Amino acid sequence: VISVVANSQPKLFSEMVNASRKGDLELAKKRHYQLIDFINLLFQEGNPGGVKAALKIQAVCGDSMRLPLVCVSENLENQLGLATIEIIVVTPNTVECQFSWHYFVLVQTKQTKQISFLFSEFLRFLIQN
Repeated sequence: VISVVANSQPKLFSEMVNASRKGDLELAKKRHYQLIDFINLLFQEGNPGGVKAALKIQAVCGDSMRLPLVCVSENLENQLGLATIEIIVVTPNTVECQFSWHYFVLVQTKQTKQISFLFSEFLRFLIQN
């Protein structure tokens, strides 16, 4: 399966596809609905800007592109960051107990230029734990 979202959320996407192939449509549907809002955000301002921003937030790569392609708006990047955190937190085997405090910090600083750094640091923390 070739998919844009698989680049940014490979675990959930592969769980969805594998569950579907095995006939576990309940799990496949559950994973699909975990991803659907995120998928819609990825394409809100065009491809590949959304997925590049999502990968930047996860500290996988930068979001630079050559013209005529352009980066997504700061507002969409913030929305993708929050959606990424929501996906990580609702996925099993994450550190949900740490989420509330970090989420509060992120929301309080949402309008600053620190947002990408905070998202990246927070996601690294979640992935490592």
